[in-house]
Amino acid sequence: MDIRYVNDVEIVSLMVKAGLGITVMPSFVAIEKADEIKAVKLNYPAPLDYGLVCRKDEADPLVLAFCQVMQEQAEGM
Repeated sequence: MDIRYVNDVEIVSLMVKAGLGITVMPSFVAIEKADEIKAVKLNYPAPLDYGLVCRKDEADPLVLAFCQVMQEQAEGM
């Protein structure tokens, strides 16, 4: 068995469509690709974590303010 880790949904979809294997992905991604691949729902409860990402050297005050507000909101949860 050859196991590969791919960090790009489009690449994974192309690999599956090309017959190079199968994948496990979040259902919200699989639903978007439903016309291209067959999705089988797994009954496995797993929490999803989301994050906010920006460049380390970000200088735009609007982006920095948005990140700050989101961080404050997350800490209040």
